[in-house]
Amino acid sequence: MQSPVTSHIKVFMITPDNDEEISFKDKPKKARIVMEHELEGLYLAKSHFDQSSKIKGIENLLEDLKRLL
Repeated sequence: MQSPVTSHIKVFMITPDNDEEISFKDKPKKARIVMEHELEGLYLAKSHFDQSSKIKGIENLLEDLKRLL
């Protein structure tokens, strides 16, 4: 349950995902499931991964931040 005091705070993460904990949807690991649910956006600094509405390449970060302003 989210607190009304912090509910307006958006949380984003940038990662190289070197251990591939969140890169692929096939047999998703707990880390990917939790991060997709909890974060507003997760940006990967790598070229091969499964994208979703919340997991994107780092090249999408600036556009997503502009939409918040």
